[in-house]
Amino acid sequence: MLNAANTVNSKMAYTQAAYSQALSSSAQTHYLLPSDKTIVAHWQPAILLNLMCNSLANEEAIALSNKLLKGTRLFYSDFSKTNLFISPEQFQRFIVNCNATPNQSDLAFRFGQRLLPGHYGDFSHGLNQVNSVFAAAELIQKCAHVFSPLLTPKVNVYATELTISFYSSYGCGNSHRFVCEAFIFAIKNWLEQQLGRHLPWQFEFNYTAPEAIENYEVYLGDNLKFNRPVTAIRLPIEYAHSSWQVSENFTLPCAATPVSLLNLVRQLLRNNIQANPSLEWLAQQLDISPATLKRRLKACNTQFRDLLSEIRLEVAVELYQQQHFSSDAICQYLGFYDESNLRRFFKRTTGQTHTQYLALT
Repeated sequence: MLNAANTVNSKMAYTQAAYSQALSSSAQTHYLLPSDKTIVAHWQPAILLNLMCNSLANEEAIALSNKLLKGTRLFYSDFSKTNLFISPEQFQRFIVNCNATPNQSDLAFRFGQRLLPGHYGDFSHGLNQVNSVFAAAELIQKCAHVFSPLLTPKVNVYATELTISFYSSYGCGNSHRFVCEAFIFAIKNWLEQQLGRHLPWQFEFNYTAPEAIENYEVYLGDNLKFNRPVTAIRLPIEYAHSSWQVSENFTLPCAATPVSLLNLVRQLLRNNIQANPSLEWLAQQLDISPATLKRRLKACNTQFRDLLSEIRLEVAVELYQQQHFSSDAICQYLGFYDESNLRRFFKRTTGQTHTQYLALT
């Protein structure tokens, strides 16, 4: 058994002040960058390290740990330090290394199984006191920086369904699929444990179906869609207020914290999508130069043009699916000259025309 991981529970006694200080000292003005050290190493990184080395003798565990930490500028011995924080870049590299280990095709799901309610201070205490699916989703959204540092959830309530959409906080790159699998299964697994029954989820992923699709079917079921504009879980609205008994009332913990640059950019683009925002306009909103913005987006494994297309596609699908807009109304809302222009946008972005793609929603 890995000694460092055996100390995880004792390291969970982080003071909220230490965590808040790390967030505030790392924040660049009003947003966080991939290099900012804001992730508590003894929370999820240590859980993953323990999962990888759980059955090994101490010397073997140390050797494997240092191998898995290659490229992160971290070592096994670092996990014995108090108040150790790592950056999203370091955590993502560690995930990629773990995921590349042979015979670990369901590693993300097994990791997700360990994440909730967790030992995350106020968040875990609050999660143990919520009493419905909706209340849990609301808390997870509010405290995303604690439970889901690499993937930002957004809760929406529509007339017919509750949706939780997930956005990469720092541009996960090669770790994106792993992160989606882990955190989505963590939420599904914990909520169903609380209720004592399965729920009729629908899962959508913004990437192609993996070769090991059987893992998705085992852990998530068969109501799966891939190549969608946004990774999301959907639940019929009548299940959103499914509840269970708790021992005491609570108030939502977790004070608001700085958002990541990527999430802030998405928010600005979405709120101004009808104005056809430009790179120069966006840089002005962030009070940085266009060149600096390009450089920081590149560090998040993306670029302005791709983000703008992602937001347009997401909004178009939402308008069609939730508000039943016609093609002409979508064109008008998003500033496309005509339906042929909209068709070319969908063909370029998804490989299908808008009528083909929207028919799958």
